[in-house]
Amino acid sequence: MSVAFTLATTGAVADDLLALNARVLPGMTRRDHAAWVMNVLAHGVGPVLARWDAEGRSLAAVGGEGVALVARVVPEGRVGFEIAATAPPVTAPVTAPAAAIAVARLFAPSVNALAYGGPLAPRGLWRIAGDGLAWGWMQAGRPDRARDVLGRYGAPFANRQLQVAADRVARRGGCCRYLSVSGETCANCPLRKDAA
Repeated sequence: MSVAFTLATTGAVADDLLALNARVLPGMTRRDHAAWVMNVLAHGVGPVLARWDAEGRSLAAVGGEGVALVARVVPEGRVGFEIAATAPPVTAPVTAPAAAIAVARLFAPSVNALAYGGPLAPRGLWRIAGDGLAWGWMQAGRPDRARDVLGRYGAPFANRQLQVAADRVARRGGCCRYLSVSGETCANCPLRKDAA
């Protein structure tokens, strides 16, 4: 089974994505599936967007309908996403506020659909989306850009407590309201004593 969609059309396939994840992780609730799918999606798309941004491509020129995805069970036995998207032309990187607006616009359909399908608080899903974006900028060698864009006042994934540590790991500033299947907190959860 595979599920094909674009970032703009996640709402049409949200139930299919949750069902696909339930096939490989049957012990989870719909809420857990929503968080899991968002996590995998954000950590797949985030590095693509961050790489484009680091190359001087305007994220404002990226449309959600142009980011095509196919979800399927990968050999490791989990849901994965194949991403096909055409990079925007190299012009100049957009300002941090413009980049924050652009990535929020791209992730909004996914957050809204998975929040409803979960149900899971949209704020929690925005934090997970921010994790994937931070990961992308870390991979692109741009922790400063992660801090500037993801800490932008007014962006749905922004929070004042977000920190990019010396080890170039983003520490989330608030709870996404998701605990993994084992009951452990996420590696970057502020509830972890070792994350401080």
